[in-house]
Amino acid sequence: MASSSACGLSGTADTSTDSEIEYTTDKDESHTSSGTSQPQRKKLCKGRLRQSYKQKYNNRWEKIPELRDWLRPGKDKYSASCKVCQKDLVAGLKDLKRHGQAAKHLQNAKAKRSTPTISTVFPSDDTKEDVKKAEIKIAAFIVEHNLSFQVMDHLSEVIKESFPDSKIAMEFSCKHTKTRSIVKNVIARKFRNQLQETLRQRKFSIIIDESTDISSTKQLAIVVRFFCDKDNKVKSKFFKLIEVSHGDATTLTTTILSVFHETDIPLHNLIGYASDTTNVMFGQHHSVVSLLKEKIPHLFTMKCLCHTSHLCASYSCEKLPRAIESLIRDIYSHFSHSAKRIAEYERFQHFTQTEPHKLLKPAQTRWLSLELCVLRVLEQWEALEAYFDHSAQHDRLASTQTILLALKNPIFKLYFYFLQYVLPKFTNFNKHFQSEQPNIHNLSSSLATAYRSFLSCYMSASYLRSKELSDWTHSQKKICYHYIQ
Repeated sequence: MASSSACGLSGTADTSTDSEIEYTTDKDESHTSSGTSQPQRKKLCKGRLRQSYKQKYNNRWEKIPELRDWLRPGKDKYSASCKVCQKDLVAGLKDLKRHGQAAKHLQNAKAKRSTPTISTVFPSDDTKEDVKKAEIKIAAFIVEHNLSFQVMDHLSEVIKESFPDSKIAMEFSCKHTKTRSIVKNVIARKFRNQLQETLRQRKFSIIIDESTDISSTKQLAIVVRFFCDKDNKVKSKFFKLIEVSHGDATTLTTTILSVFHETDIPLHNLIGYASDTTNVMFGQHHSVVSLLKEKIPHLFTMKCLCHTSHLCASYSCEKLPRAIESLIRDIYSHFSHSAKRIAEYERFQHFTQTEPHKLLKPAQTRWLSLELCVLRVLEQWEALEAYFDHSAQHDRLASTQTILLALKNPIFKLYFYFLQYVLPKFTNFNKHFQSEQPNIHNLSSSLATAYRSFLSCYMSASYLRSKELSDWTHSQKKICYHYIQ
């Protein structure tokens, strides 16, 4: 009877509370063949009865190595989701691990790993901007170091192979054609616009020079000088290189004015002008200076003192025999294209214990460049004389005989010693005007020193020390200038 009462109580509990409470065995749940956990109902007449429990999703599961690559929260707190299979799962740890080892899941995971993502196929805007910056910086590096654009055909691939883990490097693609376009259409345009905007807002000076290149095309180069507030110093910037049809004053002046008009740079900002001292540039009646002053009356003009110094040296050296300069050029030409002669001359340098220095070539149009050439010939004089004495006996060339006669002439050597003494006076004077640092506070004393050194060549040193240059009359200065020339 007790047993029947117990069974009857069990049946009553089951029928009256079936919608609210489930009675199970001590095991919480059993698994169906589908892999989804389902509670198993069972009516018990004996044993302890307890309420069923549903497992909630735990975020710490996402840190488990075999689950973290694909496990995500489900649509509610009792479910999970697999982002590889796109499937909802019951939030049970054993069930999730079993799903991660299923063949279908492993197949889907392998396919996902081999599929490129959208971000790989279509880079983000941030990556594109970084790639653009990298290409511009590399193009600027090529220009700054005067490298050939053809270098980029190889460098572009080297960057990709050297930095495979960098998205920017893998997207970097800049061969010589693209580099040239970046330089011409991006970098040059940017700096040109910045410079033009600067000249529109502040005063500036120009330095011009007209030249003819190897293709017989006349070109006008314009350099601007202005004070930079940001760097607190005077800067010189290349402005433009313009091809001109003629080198006369009218054409050059019209070209200069039209350039500033096209770039909307006001002419009243132009306050200074400098160039060489040719008649086209600085003629009294019809020159670039006279035509510019008609348009810009306040324009301050200055002749190039370096060019003037060179002309003084050149005109003075016209009093010397032309054979002096010819000797320097002939010696250089004798060795310039013959490795055999250079190797043989090195033996004579070693025999005479002369420094193994190469012979220098003087410039075609600058007499002041002869200073280094004169010093080098005097240094190598003994070795040169021994070499050409030997060469004249074996080669019997007319040019070799001419050089040997000049080297054996003591008067020629005296001329070289004179040039060794006087040319540095001009070159040291020129260096004051080629300094990149402000040197205006030293120019007056430097000019006075250079002037006195020239006068000391034919005037008494005691007389020069007793007189101040500022006390000299105009006629005295004119006489001194005549003697210097």
